[in-house]
Amino acid sequence: MFVVSRTGYFRICLVLFAIIVVLVNYKRCVFADNNDMRIAALHRQAQQLSKQAFKEMTFDLSQTSYYLGGCKQKLVLQGNDGNLWLFKFNTEEEAYVEELAASLARVFNLNCPEVYRISLPINGQVIEGTIQEFIYPSKKLDYNSIRQLTQKQIGSLQKQHVFDWLIYNYGADRGNFIIHIPSRKVIAVDKDIAFRQLDKKITVEQMNLLWLALYYDVIWRNYIQGKIDINPDEVFVFIDYVENIDDSLLCDVFFSTERDSKNKTLDSKQLFNAFLIRKNNLRSDFEDFYSMLYAIKEGKSPLPLPESGFGYQQKVLKRMQREIINKKQWLTKIKNQHNDKQKELRVVCSNKAWRLVFDEFLLSYKDSNLVEVIGKLKRIRTETASVYEKLAVSLYVAQLRRIPKGKNKWEYIKFVTKYPDKISPSKIKQYLQTEKTLSGSDRKYQAGALDKEDYYLLSLIYSIKGNIQKVQECLHYFYRKK
Repeated sequence: MFVVSRTGYFRICLVLFAIIVVLVNYKRCVFADNNDMRIAALHRQAQQLSKQAFKEMTFDLSQTSYYLGGCKQKLVLQGNDGNLWLFKFNTEEEAYVEELAASLARVFNLNCPEVYRISLPINGQVIEGTIQEFIYPSKKLDYNSIRQLTQKQIGSLQKQHVFDWLIYNYGADRGNFIIHIPSRKVIAVDKDIAFRQLDKKITVEQMNLLWLALYYDVIWRNYIQGKIDINPDEVFVFIDYVENIDDSLLCDVFFSTERDSKNKTLDSKQLFNAFLIRKNNLRSDFEDFYSMLYAIKEGKSPLPLPESGFGYQQKVLKRMQREIINKKQWLTKIKNQHNDKQKELRVVCSNKAWRLVFDEFLLSYKDSNLVEVIGKLKRIRTETASVYEKLAVSLYVAQLRRIPKGKNKWEYIKFVTKYPDKISPSKIKQYLQTEKTLSGSDRKYQAGALDKEDYYLLSLIYSIKGNIQKVQECLHYFYRKK
């Protein structure tokens, strides 16, 4: 009879355990490689479905007004799929960068809307830009709400911090994060200044010194002060996934985005090579960064334990599989509808005029200089060929001329609209006749009679309405007035 001693039994157990560990790791490696290929295939399929769907899409102006912050001109459009879409005026380079950042974010399973480049006919011109699904209802993050965020939301911001470092997006302020109210997810938007200095040699700590006014610094300051907690383990699970994802998939994202782009200023090959250098150093960079945070807060430097990104990879696959199903349903829904040709969007909007009225430019002027502001607006009006832009500027001018001395300017801007066909000439005329008018630089006010500027404004409204007789009447009074 064969007898095994306790020592021998223990050794057999160790050998079996080692074999099991090797097999599990081998299985994980095999599955990881297979998952990389599946993720790449699903990503290409999702892109293809999106392109097919956009060939069938048409857009119109949304009938509801929304507050849209930021320095870029934006429009909320109603798609023929029944959803709201946000169109942003972008240069070719900005559109390329924003679409590339959004595509990478989807591969990394981050909460970012999908971004597509598109050209739309607006006010007689073909405007280049980007379009994405409008996230609503939502609210923007602010510096005071950081302590109200859940641990999951803070973890989401930590992963976005890693991603912004990876693509060198140095403009991630509070306005670039919104919370989707129904799901409570933190969603990152507007990454159109990324990639510009991707080859810049700078540490994460140094970059955070450059970002002192931005939202990530608020997180680190609150953590150091003990007001919130952070979870580095979740970040390093994400980093492990990013570092181990197949470079061929990322290469496909970079160059498929370039093939569809008119961008001529950014070289995708150089961007991709600089991106890979950052990707390969990601773990060491963030171990140094989190060690620094721990040292400042605790007086010591424990390094976060490396975690496997295998589970995160499974989440990416599940999300992409759901996305493919949703895109197929979306495409079927659009194809089943009657597809009209994209109509020209008629919009009362002047980006320059809007900034003059609502931005700090106007607020910096005292009442005595309001005439100078009106003069600048009129010069902008002569530069544009669009009747809709001229009407936008004229509406602003008419309202600025009626702001009482010493009053809040914001309260007197009443007629701001994207819909020229909905402007009532009688309502505007009543407004012009009843509100007091600033008369020249002597700051005297008068009411009742219309002047040259008022008749010019009315002629633009009647022109858009197609009432030629009224246009001629207004121009007749316009030329008679001194």
